[in-house]
Amino acid sequence: MKLIDKIPRVCKAVLKAKDGYFEEFPLKSTEVELEVRDHVATVVSTLNYENKEDKPLEAVFVFPLPGDAAVCHFSAQTGQTQIVAEVKEKQEAREEYDDALSSGQQAFLLEESDESPDIFSLSVGSLPPGESASIRLEYVTELAVQADDGLRFCLPAVLNPVVKVQLFVFTDERWGTPKKSSIW
Repeated sequence: MKLIDKIPRVCKAVLKAKDGYFEEFPLKSTEVELEVRDHVATVVSTLNYENKEDKPLEAVFVFPLPGDAAVCHFSAQTGQTQIVAEVKEKQEAREEYDDALSSGQQAFLLEESDESPDIFSLSVGSLPPGESASIRLEYVTELAVQADDGLRFCLPAVLNPVVKVQLFVFTDERWGTPKKSSIW
């Protein structure tokens, strides 16, 4: 059994098992496009997943965005199907995502962390065996003017340690097998 005591700090995808544990699941590829106009950067990130397993998977990708970034587009492409996200209240979106997964449908969810407004998680749920998914996330962010009047852009790639550590409830006093865990 592979346990990760906290969500990985380097941006990568993780598989979310039914028991709440996470296991590393690398992305197939990531592409980033950047356009700068005046003092504003528009960033388009495309995350490509492929399920090489023999069962449907749920992948969770946790990543940072600049603190002043505003997400302006989120879409997913699987096969010939393109899904463009709608902004919804967090609880409503989570319930719709969970309902879709429990009924065997494919679903995608982008959420801002409750602990930090610059940490996001992208859930790709019920990706069928052999299928690929391409997720497109677009955001804008203001660029800071440097002392030499130049502009600086930094693509965040590492999470600061703001994510809570898993809480394990052990079944015996000898630190046996965890009974359950909590990640968020």
